This record gives sequence, C-alpha cells and structure tokens, in this order.
Amino acid sequence: MEPPYNEIVTAGPYVFTVGDICFDYESGVHPDFKVADWIWWGNEVRNETQFILHTLTKRLEVVNSSLENAVHCTVYLTEIEDLYEVDLVWKQFFGDDPPTQTVAPLRGLGLPRLEGARGHRQNALKMESMFQSIRPGLGVEKETVSTGVEPLAHEAGATRAGPLLWVSEQFAGGTDGLLTAPDTPGQLGYIFERLAAICETGGTSLDNLLRVRAFVTDVHESYAVYAALRKAVPSDPPCVAITGVPAPLQVPGCTVIVGAVAYLPE
Repeated sequence: MEPPYNEIVTAGPYVFTVGDICFDYESGVHPDFKVADWIWWGNEVRNETQFILHTLTKRLEVVNSSLENAVHCTVYLTEIEDLYEVDLVWKQFFGDDPPTQTVAPLRGLGLPRLEGARGHRQNALKMESMFQSIRPGLGVEKETVSTGVEPLAHEAGATRAGPLLWVSEQFAGGTDGLLTAPDTPGQLGYIFERLAAICETGGTSLDNLLRVRAFVTDVHESYAVYAALRKAVPSDPPCVAITGVPAPLQVPGCTVIVGAVAYLPE
C-alpha cells in the first residue's frame, strides 16, 4: 500500500524523514515489537523506540547517511513519563552524540480508532518521532553547541549544521523543578532569554529565528506566546506553530515548551 507522502526527502545536504510509528498495516502494532500482556518481560514504549530507530537507520542508508548524522527529532508521547524508557534506547543508539529534540505529550496517535485506547493490549501506540538529518560529504558538518545547561533528557542542547541552528525544547524548569512564577507569560520570558543566550553562543540571534514551535497545556495561552515573541523579535518574525497538549509536561508546573530553528548568517 503506497502512502500519499514521501518517506524521505532530501534538500541539498539535509534529509527529512517521515514521522514513524511502530505500525503494521495488517496487525496494527508491529507484531515483532508488540508486548504481550501475559508475560512479565518487555516494555511497550522501549520496543516502539527500537523499531523506530531501526527504521530510521534503514531510511538514512538509502541516502548514504546514518544515525550519527541525525540533527533534530520531534518525539510525541502519549504518556510523558515514558521519556525515561525512550532515553534508555536513545543512549543505546546515539551514544554520546545525540541529536537535539523536541518532546511533547499528546492525546493519541490515531491508532486504534477507538478513542482512549491505551497500550499494546488495546492495539494502541505510545510514541511517534520525526527526524531531520544531514548527508555527509556535501559540505555540512554536525556540531553540538553547548548551552551551559544540562538537558533533562539524552539530547544535545543545540546543534549547528551548515547555516542552521537547531535548539532543543526549552521550558522554565529543570531538575529542581519550576524556576519561575507559575504563570505562562513569566515562563515564556525565561524561555526567550534562554533562547537568546543559546543563539548568541551558536553564532546568531533571535532576529534570525526561522521557526518557533510552542506547545501549551492551555490553548488560551497562545496569545501569551505571540506577545512574548513580539517582544523578543519586534520585526520580521519567524514562522510560528502553537499546539495544545495535555498536562503534565516534563517538569511539573511548566505549562509551555518552545523549540526553535535559527539561521546562521555567514
């Protein structure tokens, strides 16, 4: 069955791959990675992560690339606490050179059609991920940029690849919990200050933002995102996508996540 989209698209040195899920057209959850409910071993999200990264490996081989050239990924989790298990597999596949990433919770992945189904027992998936990578030998190298803050997950804080700087998701919290007042505008002020510092370290500025993606636990706070962005980038704003997601986020009390891509002027 041919899907109505391309699974791999290249643009010069860049590789964009389709969002992958642990899916089989005949049986729903892929039978080789489905965790049976009658035995104690196996972990659903860990199995799905392994499937996705094996699939990504095969996709990148088609364009003479590999996992070590992955620059950024977006990960959607039906249960945010599964991030720990995803990290275990991330460390196995990416070692000490992980890509940047944006992790966000979501209600469901459209499988099965029964709303509210959870877990392999009900034929429901737990994660989806989409990657951007580079092709070696075309003049672009991947370089990790230190942000001065230890990430919560196994991810690079920022990655430079050619004229682009990918920044992992930013939120107003860390291992010590929420770092600002609980209101979303206050959190956004902190986040854009962090983004400004990361851009400066990476050789650019907020004025060169190309894309901003915000995930909010209350869609009414979308206006706060626009206000914070207008303050941070008064003119020539980037493309913006704001998505409502369920709470909780990675850090209790956080209500917004922001990820970004910036242009690096020559």
